[in-house]
Amino acid sequence: MNATRCETSPTTKSRFAGRAALCIAVLLALSALSPTASAAPVQWTIGSGGNGHFYEGVLFGADINWPQAKTEAENRGGYLATITSGAEGDFLVNSVIPSDSFWQVDTRGPAFTDLFGPWIGGTQPTGSPEPSGNWQWITGESFSPALWALGEPNNGNDEMYLHFYGKFGVKENTWNDYRNDNPAGGGNIRSFVVEYDAIPEPATTALVAALTICAACYWRLARHPISRKVAIVNRQG
Repeated sequence: MNATRCETSPTTKSRFAGRAALCIAVLLALSALSPTASAAPVQWTIGSGGNGHFYEGVLFGADINWPQAKTEAENRGGYLATITSGAEGDFLVNSVIPSDSFWQVDTRGPAFTDLFGPWIGGTQPTGSPEPSGNWQWITGESFSPALWALGEPNNGNDEMYLHFYGKFGVKENTWNDYRNDNPAGGGNIRSFVVEYDAIPEPATTALVAALTICAACYWRLARHPISRKVAIVNRQG
């Protein structure tokens, strides 16, 4: 009497393991794309006097300069936040970046009490009149009002990028001109604010999609492995 049974071949097992490893590698790579942490975007609603845009405070896992922050914001589907009114800036400080984690203390010691807040989307092109000439938003919006902190801008060491700056340890909607590196000590900026014109796609969506695809592949491989038939000859007694 002849009978047959399906048995997964060593080649199939190797392919299965390889595909599973690939799925895991993809997930790990996606999760490591950017060492950032952020809260859910907050809308400045039209009903409350806002523009309907969404804002997200992003805490980077290390020091970050302005060009890097600009790229990160664009990769998230938005842009570095632009502030065209005092009310908009107050909303960001009070509702988007109120946490101390977004504001870095001065590293030069307790005598220096100013806070270095997140990057925003203001810049001064090279060759502009110093210290306050030709500042502009990356969106082309009017750079008015200019809500500089006391004594700023001062163009110390070729400062051409904009961030929130809290004088005397107070978190508020005032700004400072700053540079990308910090050789003289002071604040090391580790955060930025992203603005979205419409509701953004959650940052976890890509990971969820990848996980779903990998799970589907795993299930299909488990249920329908490439198999070969092995003839089993049963001797009759």
